Amino acid sequence: MFRASLLIAAAAVALAGCDDEESGNTGDTGHAVDIALTADGAIAGDSGATVDTVATADSVQAPDIGAGDVGDLPDTGPKTTCTPGAGSTVCKDSWASPCGGDPIGSWTLASACASKDLGVLGICYPGTITDNSTVSGSLVFDGTTLTRNVTFNVSLEVHVPPACTGNGTASCSSLAAGMTQNVAIGTVTCADDGSQGCDCQLIANISDVSTASYTLDGNEIVVDKGLATERRWAYCISSGVLTARESGTGVAEEDIVQVYSCAD
Repeated sequence: MFRASLLIAAAAVALAGCDDEESGNTGDTGHAVDIALTADGAIAGDSGATVDTVATADSVQAPDIGAGDVGDLPDTGPKTTCTPGAGSTVCKDSWASPCGGDPIGSWTLASACASKDLGVLGICYPGTITDNSTVSGSLVFDGTTLTRNVTFNVSLEVHVPPACTGNGTASCSSLAAGMTQNVAIGTVTCADDGSQGCDCQLIANISDVSTASYTLDGNEIVVDKGLATERRWAYCISSGVLTARESGTGVAEEDIVQVYSCAD
């Protein structure tokens, strides 16, 4: 009995000794601090170095692109004072009311008509004119440069009554020759209307694609001022509409009233 108790006690001491040693060995778990050394994963604080990706704050530098674009914006077109309005774009051939204004901006040619003072009826009055002209194009003013891209296909039908032919005394061909001398552009052809009058037609085609410097002189737009190529247009801007007519005698667009709408 005593021997059994002693064996039991010895076993207990042996087990106790093993526990102490093992728990000491669990100090190995202290070695497992090596696992904490996977704080090398903290060295993955290199992922903090992925702050290098913040260096892809070069992508933040991509605002350079945006910034460049902003700087380039003026290239897309000039700052404009031209604003669309409710003004009429119906051409009036009797227009003679230049008022000036700031033309900076883009303008679309909406209509045009031949002025009645073009001289077609200067030979005799009264008579009638039917305007079948067509036009297209644009103007762009940037403050110093005017870019024109316009086309005028002028087509006027003119009826000359017998009173203007001396009741047939004057031939329609001689009437056409006289009319042609009175117009700045195109030629006039006439045919007998069968009642001692004449039916005449003025045809002219004008196209201008050009870029040139311009200045404003009172109520006139002046292109190539002081040069042999100088041209002037009397003009008026009102309610988003620009009306113009070339100034001078014998100039290409002297007889054409032009109406543009603001395109901005």
